[in-house]
Amino acid sequence: MSGSHRQFRHKVKRGTMTVAGNPSKDVPTGTLLNILKQAGLR
Repeated sequence: MSGSHRQFRHKVKRGTMTVAGNPSKDVPTGTLLNILKQAGLR
């Protein structure tokens, strides 16, 4: 990980999701809900 991007990988699904933003800051609620939706957790 470098810069201000975070990368997340699902254990079962293929692909990586990249989220812009400083790693020391919280993920905005809308972004978090979108991540959960794409991961099939919501």
